[in-house]
Amino acid sequence: MCRLTDHRKAKAREVFDGYTRELHDTGAIENFRLEFELRQLWGIGYQSLKGIMIDILTNHSEYEHLAAYYMERSGSAG
Repeated sequence: MCRLTDHRKAKAREVFDGYTRELHDTGAIENFRLEFELRQLWGIGYQSLKGIMIDILTNHSEYEHLAAYYMERSGSAG
C-alpha cells in the first residue's frame, strides 16, 4: 500500500494546507479537484491515492480531517 512519504508530503504541503483551510472555513471541499491535483502532482493512480489517504488517517494527524472527509465522500471508506 502506498504511504505518505516525507518527499510526497513536502511536495503536496501547499495543496494539503489549502484544502485543509477550505474545509475548516467552509465545511466542504471538492473531492474531485483534490484527487485530481494530488494524482497529477505525484503521478499516481486512484488506488495509490486511496492508500495514501488511509496512511494519513493513521499516521499524519495534521491532515486527518482532510483525509477523513475525502474518504467519506469518495466511497472509499472501509
